[in-house]
Amino acid sequence: MVNASCNSTRRMEAASEMGIPQIVSPGMWGLFTMPTADMARWAAEGRFTVPHNEILGTAKMTLDEMVASSKLMATRLNRSNGPVAVVVPAQGFHHYDRAGKMYDNPQGRRAFIEVMRSHLKPTIELHILDCHINDSEFVDKVMELAGRLFQGIVVRDNVRQLVNLTPAREQWDRQERDTSKPQVFSYKLGRSS
Repeated sequence: MVNASCNSTRRMEAASEMGIPQIVSPGMWGLFTMPTADMARWAAEGRFTVPHNEILGTAKMTLDEMVASSKLMATRLNRSNGPVAVVVPAQGFHHYDRAGKMYDNPQGRRAFIEVMRSHLKPTIELHILDCHINDSEFVDKVMELAGRLFQGIVVRDNVRQLVNLTPAREQWDRQERDTSKPQVFSYKLGRSS
């Protein structure tokens, strides 16, 4: 999940439950979207808000909201039955989160990093990069991790099979599982209509 936003109350749970390898980043972390008709209420609370068009606007999260949502993310990732890597671009989580931009939030980024350091279980890879999410260094790290974590994924007849044959997945095989056979998880590829 890179630069993704979603209002799902079960965000990040399906992949964890199914053991699907995950590479997660705090893309767009620090702000939330709402209908522009609701923006006056958020602005009245003293929040920084930006109307993007006639139907959508954003508001800046408070530091407490950043910490709480970061803890929720860590909790959901900790439940994962598959390998997880978290990649954190310490210089900014989205286009407007950088020095001189309207949503620059170094305090929020530091809070997110501290929550990840203190709340993620040790088997989750945490990569903190001294770059912005739009920098090539970030892309290079995500691609490196994808090459490793998604190795062994086979697509057959619209069903994806995750086969635990790669070294990156060995740690999961050792956790009270029969290691004499590869672990296979299958799930249907879906399309939104």
